[in-house]
Order: sequence, then C-alpha cells, then structure tokens
Amino acid sequence: MKIELAKTAGFCMGVRRAMDLALETARQKDGPVFTQGPLIHNTQATDFLRSRGIKIADENNLPAAGTLIIRAHGVSPALYQKLAESGLEIIDATCPHVVASQKRIQKYSAEGYEIILAGDPNHPEMQGLAGHATTPVYQISSVEDAQNVHPAGKVILIAQTTFHQKLYAEITDVLKQRFPDIVVFNSICNATEERQNEARHLAEGADALVVVGGKHSANTTRLAEIGRQTGKPTFHIETSEELNPDDFKHIHTVAVTAGASTPGWITEQVISRLSCINEQGASGRVKMCLRWLVQSYAFTAIGTIFLTLAIGAMVKNPFPRWFALVMTATYVFTAYVFNRKSPANVPQENLSPTDRFLRKNRFTLKLAATLSLAICLLCAWQLSQNALEGLAIACAGAIIYSIRILPHRFRYRRIKDLPASKDLFVAAAWACVLSGAVAVSGEQASEWEGMLLSAIPVFILILSRTILLDLHDIDGDRMIGRETLPVLLGKQNALRLAFGLETILFLYLATLYLLRYTMIRSDFTLLLCILPVWGVILLLRARPVRVMSDIRNLVWTDTRLYLAGLIWLLGIFL
Repeated sequence: MKIELAKTAGFCMGVRRAMDLALETARQKDGPVFTQGPLIHNTQATDFLRSRGIKIADENNLPAAGTLIIRAHGVSPALYQKLAESGLEIIDATCPHVVASQKRIQKYSAEGYEIILAGDPNHPEMQGLAGHATTPVYQISSVEDAQNVHPAGKVILIAQTTFHQKLYAEITDVLKQRFPDIVVFNSICNATEERQNEARHLAEGADALVVVGGKHSANTTRLAEIGRQTGKPTFHIETSEELNPDDFKHIHTVAVTAGASTPGWITEQVISRLSCINEQGASGRVKMCLRWLVQSYAFTAIGTIFLTLAIGAMVKNPFPRWFALVMTATYVFTAYVFNRKSPANVPQENLSPTDRFLRKNRFTLKLAATLSLAICLLCAWQLSQNALEGLAIACAGAIIYSIRILPHRFRYRRIKDLPASKDLFVAAAWACVLSGAVAVSGEQASEWEGMLLSAIPVFILILSRTILLDLHDIDGDRMIGRETLPVLLGKQNALRLAFGLETILFLYLATLYLLRYTMIRSDFTLLLCILPVWGVILLLRARPVRVMSDIRNLVWTDTRLYLAGLIWLLGIFL
C-alpha cells in the first residue's frame, strides 16, 4: 500500500510558537506553569505538556502564584486585564495571525465600523476577537447567517483564522451583494488554506484519506469534511490505535494529512501503523527485522564498524584489530540505549514509534546495553592501558552529563544546561572513542598523530549527523531543549552550519588527499559520502521538511557510515 503524506501536515507556525514558549517557560521558571485553557486543541499535545509539568488553569478559579501562558487562540482585552490583575506572570502565546485580526477589529471599531465575524461562535478565537470591538459584533457561520445578518451602519468582515476557505468565499459574495461598501479581510491563515487545498488534491488522487488530529479541532474537522466531499473514504482519527486494518484491505494508495494542532509524532505513529498493514511474506519479515535493528540502535552500532574501518585507513591502519571495531560498536550502542530514554509520564499513544519500542523493550535493551558495556571495557583492556583510560573518561562524561553539579542559584547547573552541549558532546564522544581505538590498535602511526588526524573528520561528520537528526525531531514536533544547535540557532542557521561543516570536512579530506598523506584513498571515500548530504541540506533549506518516520530518517542518516566502509572496502580490492 502506497502512503502519500501531505507536505503541510503538522504544527503550523502559531501552534509551534505557542508550544515552544510553553516548554521554554517550564524550563526557565522554578514555580508552577499554567496555560489559560488548553494551549491548543489536541488532547495528545496537552497531555504532553502536562507530562512536562504544565497544567491547565481555569480562568474562573486562577491559581494563587506562578506563570500563566495565554493560548494561541488569544483572549479579549477584558480577560487579559483580569488575568494580569491576578498576580500571575503573564506570557502571551497568541498566534501572530490572530493578533493581526485583533488589531484590525480595534482599528475599524474605533472608526465606527460594525464587525461581522465568520467562524464558529463557540470557538475561543472568535470569543477573543469579539472582545476587541467597541461597536456591535455579529457572529455568523453559514451562508444562511450571512443572508439574515442586519448591521445598522458601515461594516467589515473578518474570518476566524481556521475557517473554511470555500465557505468564506461564498459568505463574502453574499455580503458584498447586500453591502457593496463592506470592507473584507481574508484573515484565514495561509497555512489553513494550503492544508485545505492540499487535502482536496490528495484525496482526489488517492483511494482513501486519513486525517489526523483532535475531533474537537476546527481546522482538522474541516480537512475531514473536504475529504468526504470528494467522495473518497475518509477516516478522521486522533491516534493510530483508531486505525482498523480491515478498512484498508483493498486500498492501494492512502493519503495522510494532519491538522495545524496535530503533533508530528502522532502523524509518525499513523504512518508507521499504515506501513505495517498488509506486511506479509519475506518482505514483511525483512522490514520487521530492519525496524528492530534501527529502533534498538543496533543499526547505528554496526555502521560504526564500517566508519572505523574507513577512519583507520586515514592513519595508515586500514585493518584495525577486531578489538577496536567491537569496542567502538559496543560503546555507541551502550551510549545511545542508556541516554535515549522513553519520556516518563507520557501516555503510550503520545510516544513516537521509537520511544514506544524503547519503553516496550526497556528491560531487554538495558540488559543488552549492560552486557555491551562489559564487552566494550574488555576490548579496551585488550587493546592497551591508554584505550581503557580513554574509554573510562568517555563513559564518565556520558554519566555526569545530566547530573546536577552546581547549586540551584546557578543558571547552568548541569552540563546538559549548557547551550548546544548535547550536539557537541555527542560528536566529541564519537571522535574520542573511534579515533582513539584506531590509533592505539595500529603500529604504523604514532597514537597522538593518528588520533588527531582521524578525530577531526569524525567530530565534523557526527556533529553534522546530529544536527540533521535534531532537525528531524523538530519537524516531528518533539520538543528538544537549548542543548541542541537547531533550537539555539534556529532551523535555517542550523542548516547553514551543517552545510558549512560538510564543506570544511570536504576541504580537510581533499587537502590530505592532494598531499598524498594517507596510505590508501580512504579520504576520497569520505569525500564521496559528503556529496549526497550537500544535496539534502540544500533541499532542506529550499523547502519545509515533510514528516519522516523515525526508522526511515535513521536509516537515511546512518547509511553514510556504511557507505564509507563499503567504498573503502572497494578501494582495497581495486
């Protein structure tokens, strides 16, 4: 079964901004953090916030102290004043598009215009918009309402930002005929319009449409309505558990879209569940094995062996001792299993496919990681005393990374609190272990010379890899902290940095190759691995990333590790 995913699926700008503000506030504030009603209309997202200690406050029974975040839908000036007078610290997460509508209403209302609002009268955004007017407000939701509304003077028309585009056009035509001088604002968010148009296009070209998002979300329910209007089977679901495999027995192509308030990780779950439907025979078993290898980080660990071989050739040690290969693979496996934890207090349905796998198999994986650590230490002991000491330092760094070292009065109490610390420490750990293992396992180059030569490309390569994985987490709406470069620098700047890192790596390896420093063409091997990454980074800079499954993303990212070793192996025999 072919799965077509909408390019616009996932959080819109306003929702992502509100979620980022809420999580950043929870990280910075010592006191309790609340949202004024549900921050967005998605149960799974609000459950996620609750797991991070962010609670929902009732405006009629406000807490005595803490920080209150105004949701993306916005509030009326009267309610804002009430909240501000409560003694709570207020952080406004109102969507900028909603703010623009609020300002228009204030401006034209002050000039004597009466306001016609098109949307759902019970929606929080509509209630907030109406509160910004000092002249009469008429709320309508259908063409019939537009035919029956009777303003007394000059009038403007504004829509709820998530209103149905086609219906708004019909309402506009009716009101223009009745009131030729009406001032009309197309205030429907571009993201909403794009989702609706894409949903219609995808449904028309597929056998069925799956709409992912809250049943009480206005923009999501409209996507489902559009799908049904095309005559194609349309399934509006909140989680992947609602999918019935029997509904897709005779479906060859299914389109998937999601509302603006639907987290990317929920869409990933749906894609993963659809991918498993009708998986039979040998191909199904192969996919299942690959899925297990990737989600357990065994795929990455095995790829480390191939990268170690390629790096070994750079320091005139094309065939490192097998102890070195096993040590690097077991270290990477152990580090990722122990440091990637399934989020606590998060319901099963809110987890990404990889986090579900980690939670379900946590005992088996922890046991395997413990055994892997023992093997890693044993291999280091067999290599040399220096290898064992270096590995001990790397392990100690991984252990203390999340431990509080300084008192609460300090801003940075843990290494994890330092900006960009995660990405930099991961790259440094890989560089230390891989280059160290290769250097101490050969006799043709001094340890320090070999370690320095190979550590530079490993650090750059893994830092670039980690940035791209972080960007996947961001596009999947998994909220990651300022210990990552993309959150610290912003997505586009992070992409520029990744491209710059790949360029530096290219120039470094090209220089070694031109100087004929290495014994075989391993540096040329890594040069070939850089070219496809350049193309991907340029593509990511040019357009938004589509939601990609954890498995596909990790396979794509770590294929370069295998490619380096395979091209190196080819160079050995040619």
